[in-house]
Amino acid sequence: MKKVFFVMMAVAMLTSCRFDVTRTISQTPESGETEYRHLKGFERIALMGSMDVKYIQADSFSVKVSAPSNEIKDVETIVEKNTLTIKMKNGNRIINFGDIDRGPIIVYVTSPDFLGISLMGSGDFMSLRPLDTDTLSIDLKGSGDIVFTDVICDRVNVSLIGSGDVKVDNVKTQQARLNLVGSGDIDMHFENSGEVDSQVKGSGDITLSGTVKKMNQLVRGSGDINTGSLVVR
Repeated sequence: MKKVFFVMMAVAMLTSCRFDVTRTISQTPESGETEYRHLKGFERIALMGSMDVKYIQADSFSVKVSAPSNEIKDVETIVEKNTLTIKMKNGNRIINFGDIDRGPIIVYVTSPDFLGISLMGSGDFMSLRPLDTDTLSIDLKGSGDIVFTDVICDRVNVSLIGSGDVKVDNVKTQQARLNLVGSGDIDMHFENSGEVDSQVKGSGDITLSGTVKKMNQLVRGSGDINTGSLVVR
């Protein structure tokens, strides 16, 4: 019976490999616990809820979850179709109500290549270091925040629906497409970039600065596209 039991346990562990191959748990006084999720093969991130993700482009894959002890088991990290999906079981923490009794949930991620972030909810995504990629897709639905520091890419597409904020401190690209629906804000600084197409529907604002070769814009509603600090040449 013992042999049968251990075989069944081994099979159960193997069937869960798409979630976490192994877990290394350590205690952290500030955040409760930290788990290292051994996942790879992703180029995109999908974040659902009010958690925070801090990303760095690196030579290897890594996923580290820092969360309160009573919630860390509910943080799901799944890789499917080249996308790392981060969410809570049973829909917990979909919206951040500012509950001071709950500690933060932060997921630290690295990967060799990065093609896009999709955020749904009130969470935050931050790329902490320069990013070099071919195409970058930024998709935000909700009240969350997405921040990039330095980006080099051929094309960048930004879609914001809701009251969230997207900020790209410095981007060098051949083509940019920006679409804002709602009351959110998009703030981008371009470095010697090509063509930029911007569209606002609602009361949100797009603020552009830097240098581009061509600029197209369309506003429907009470929103604005601010180009006072943008040079077109």
